[in-house]
Amino acid sequence: MGARYFQAFSEGVFRATHDGPAAAVAARVVTEGARLELGGDGRVAAAAWEADLWASGEPVVGSLAIAPHLGGGFLHWTRRRAFRSRGFTGPLAEVALGGGGAVRGARNGLRGVVVFTEQGPRELLPGEDRGRALDTPAIHDLAALDAARAARLDVFGRAATTADGGRTWIDVGQRLGLAVRVSVAPDALSLDTPLGRVPVLPDGSLGRPDGDLRAMWQPSGSFQLLFAGAQAASRDAPVLDDLAPLAAAVSAGALLPDGTALGVFEGGVARIDVSTGAVRERFSGWLPDGLGCAPVPARGGPLFLCVWDDYDNYGSYVLRSERGEAPRMERAFSDEGFFVADDGGALGYVGGCAASPRVASDEERERRYGEVVIHPRICVRRGPDDWVEHAVELGESQTLVGWAPRRDGSAIALLRGERDARLPAPAGAPRGRDEGGARVVQLRGHLAGWYWTPPPRDGARALVDRRFRAREDGGVDGWLSSVEWPDPVGQASLGVTIADDGTVSPHVLPPDPAGMVVTGDHGVLVTAGAELYETLDHGRTWRAAGRSPVPPPSFQGGCSALGCALSGVVRLGWGAGEPSPAIAAARGPGCGAAEASRAGAAGADAAACVGGVGRIDEPPAALPSLSCAPIELPALRPRAAPEAGSERWTVPTSYGETLDVVADAPPPGRAAQPAEEAPPAEDAAPEEAPPNVAASGKGGAAPGKGGPKGAAVRTHSVLYLPPFDLRGEALRLNATGLAPSGGHGGKRSASMPLLAASGEVGLLVLAEAGELLLGPQGARALPAFEPRRGYEGTAPGRAPGLLLGPGRALVLGELRRRVAVEEHTPEPRRPARLVALDREELRGRPMTLAWRDDGEAGVLVLDGSALEIAGAAVLDRMGGTAGEVVALAPWATLTAASDARCRAQRGAWRALVALDPERALRLDRRALPAIALGNQGLAQVRWGRERVCLEALHLAASDSRRRGERAEGAALIARWIAARGQGSGAGAGAGQGVLRAQATTQRLVCSVGARPEDG
Repeated sequence: MGARYFQAFSEGVFRATHDGPAAAVAARVVTEGARLELGGDGRVAAAAWEADLWASGEPVVGSLAIAPHLGGGFLHWTRRRAFRSRGFTGPLAEVALGGGGAVRGARNGLRGVVVFTEQGPRELLPGEDRGRALDTPAIHDLAALDAARAARLDVFGRAATTADGGRTWIDVGQRLGLAVRVSVAPDALSLDTPLGRVPVLPDGSLGRPDGDLRAMWQPSGSFQLLFAGAQAASRDAPVLDDLAPLAAAVSAGALLPDGTALGVFEGGVARIDVSTGAVRERFSGWLPDGLGCAPVPARGGPLFLCVWDDYDNYGSYVLRSERGEAPRMERAFSDEGFFVADDGGALGYVGGCAASPRVASDEERERRYGEVVIHPRICVRRGPDDWVEHAVELGESQTLVGWAPRRDGSAIALLRGERDARLPAPAGAPRGRDEGGARVVQLRGHLAGWYWTPPPRDGARALVDRRFRAREDGGVDGWLSSVEWPDPVGQASLGVTIADDGTVSPHVLPPDPAGMVVTGDHGVLVTAGAELYETLDHGRTWRAAGRSPVPPPSFQGGCSALGCALSGVVRLGWGAGEPSPAIAAARGPGCGAAEASRAGAAGADAAACVGGVGRIDEPPAALPSLSCAPIELPALRPRAAPEAGSERWTVPTSYGETLDVVADAPPPGRAAQPAEEAPPAEDAAPEEAPPNVAASGKGGAAPGKGGPKGAAVRTHSVLYLPPFDLRGEALRLNATGLAPSGGHGGKRSASMPLLAASGEVGLLVLAEAGELLLGPQGARALPAFEPRRGYEGTAPGRAPGLLLGPGRALVLGELRRRVAVEEHTPEPRRPARLVALDREELRGRPMTLAWRDDGEAGVLVLDGSALEIAGAAVLDRMGGTAGEVVALAPWATLTAASDARCRAQRGAWRALVALDPERALRLDRRALPAIALGNQGLAQVRWGRERVCLEALHLAASDSRRRGERAEGAALIARWIAARGQGSGAGAGAGQGVLRAQATTQRLVCSVGARPEDG
């Protein structure tokens, strides 16, 4: 009959459909990159997976049954790609999502399938193979049951529902508060809230919450549908509800005379029908709590090999069940050790036959999870209640590789020494010796890259070593491992035969193995091309067994005479059984959505149309163009001489510059300057202040103080290049408050740009010792908002904030892993207020605080790598809540702020936006052929509904103008609004700019707008 495969709704399985056991296809699931269709008994009826996707590290992780009103079929996704197919296991056709970012999941929407990426949702309309941005900004989750009913959730947790296809939306945020996610069943929608799961009624209104608070703590972002009864026990689907009993029975192989097998799993003991895989009976109370057991076949009935799985107890036990009844004790062992067995019924305990009370050391308890110690003493079972002990002596340079017990009570000890691996046995040397009732075989020969690695020890279950089996001719069959240390994941095994003289003879493996599981005599192997092989004789021979329905990562687990329990599936039986899976190996020529549909309808092999390693071409993003032309020759840039011996550290910024915090080192004979005194003229700020920062050299005050005479001595200064400054002259401001004892203040530090309502720019420096607010009035030291918090990579480390006034800043931070509003001020401080959802799910979607033209503060949310969709919401700073999101113009409408259309725009939002210049702008290389944009930048904009008005840019760049030398870091800065002391604009649409390299500076004239033709 051949092997059969079974699957269940276990952990790590993505459920795409569940129609119940009476349906032709009871369920469709994704596990370990394979797409499986299941029958009502849990049997795998069809399977498909893509070898190229697996090889490139992009296996399918989820699937969606596309709703009928969207054209039907299925959408599948990996972590970065998406595919369509007509049938669930049919050929795949890749779709171009656009927008960038990892894929989180997909839902059925009102007009098309909505694919959620880290950088925002993308909509895939029926019949199209390219995604587009949603019309509505700041959407975090959206799901529709049909063309009329839907629910959505924005990034601030505000929920809305519709019953008329999206023509009108009902804002239900006032009633619910902060929701967490939309839950979707095949025929129902609900919202998960702190009050429980709230159903969405057919008219778009809300029902009563169910009070089940577990929904709040369930993992979000899985995008799986809720299927009623999918995990409930069912007489008609005894396997679908729980795979653990079948997997346990198959891996153990404890077959009973009536054709059933016993399996021990976390829920107890079960009897499995080997012919169907169904659970016949479940037993509770057979085994004491805390005892981990593994059944094994043996003469006189199956045995249970057991060990305590808690820290306080010790000892191992053998229990016997002659006809499948509750087991009774046959033997106890008090020595530290483990079991060895083979598939022929031989059994031993490595550690001796002693069974007496003793004190277990802490070291012994710790070894339960460490390396296996192979003792030179073994207790071998000769029959029911009949055990015999053997021991061997080890030489100084010898180690014991393992034991091979025999059913007659004897055993073979396998030894190796430091020199045994290299030379053959001398002529006339003894083939082996008998010692202590055991046969001793000295291993000879060495196989490069293969090791005598013992199995890993797990204190929660009994360890049974099945590497060796004693042969009738005096030899031993064994397994070598490709890894030197015990590791069940990713290792290969090589079958060998050990002769009585210790010679090791390897057996040939199938070509190109990619994954394998072996236990005792039995094992399975899958090649990189999905071909399946099996062995029933300890690896001496391998025979073809069809194609594998699951990819190599599933090949973890154990095998027995009954089959193999793999990761995600159970293979019951041996031979090339069903199904015959569709395994795609390469993309066919001309493979697109139409070709995939035709191939699927015609039943063609999936290899004709599959997402291989190559990607579908993404359309180029319509990026605004930045064109800058030199208007004078480069000039040398004045550089300050470094201060010898001064301690310093750097603080990164979001626009490519760094802040240098240095220890003040006054010249000899001159005392350090007090914090309230200005530095001398040569160290002070320039006569004409750089934009947005006062030119005063007073440097602010000591933490929380105003700076009277006799204040603390100034110990550290910060060298600060303000953003958007065309002249590039650094300010030197007081940074004493950032310097803790030990001088390690910069190891966990960050900075955030701040925008005042007047358009002036500041910077908030965050360090472990405290904070420093660099604003128009100079430097102001503040206490740390949350001590011991690191800001690297977090929301406060990258999102621009607002400058509220002297010593006050508003930023986006974190509270209980969610985005929160923080007001950084002198003491006392207000606590942070939650304002948006989980920071991990929003990590790829830029958010920035902004000022509306009327002085209201708000939040901008930007979607897509090219910022295709933008929205703004008014922020209630007192309550920490965001209002309704209003759609703004896309980034592609970028226009110079000096343009008359920008001056006429009303109700816009002024903000600082952190950019990846390469993804946000297209630099016209004709005027600056040796300059390339970097990956950091900052833009000051007025973002409105009609257009985005660019006021200033500060971009990291690389300068390759010096031939034969490596490119050096540079900064490209431009302004389209006048800054104090830096002149006015150069005309409508043009702005003043500067290209600042490490040693030179060059003035530019810059324009921005529609993408020019390539020239």
